[in-house]
Amino acid sequence: MQTSSGDKVNLGQCFIAVDPECFAPGFQGRMSDLLGYLRGMEPSDPEKPVQVPGDPERKHMKSVDEQGGISYHQNQLKASAELAEKMEIRPMATK
Repeated sequence: MQTSSGDKVNLGQCFIAVDPECFAPGFQGRMSDLLGYLRGMEPSDPEKPVQVPGDPERKHMKSVDEQGGISYHQNQLKASAELAEKMEIRPMATK
């Protein structure tokens, strides 16, 4: 993957899946209490409520659902269609 200037993109991702049921009994309840406590704290900026990991993502997912799906840039759609043609597979369906 490259930037528009041709430089390689400095991008990395790590995904870890954890089963909360593997923790001590009552973990989910204690975690829920902690997250509620954190969200209820006084924000440093009154215009921006305190968020915990996952809050921005849930907000974005709700927005995407309300819009009826993910909006792609025309260049992404074009690249996807070209790749599908090259791979001789059905292109991504769009609305």
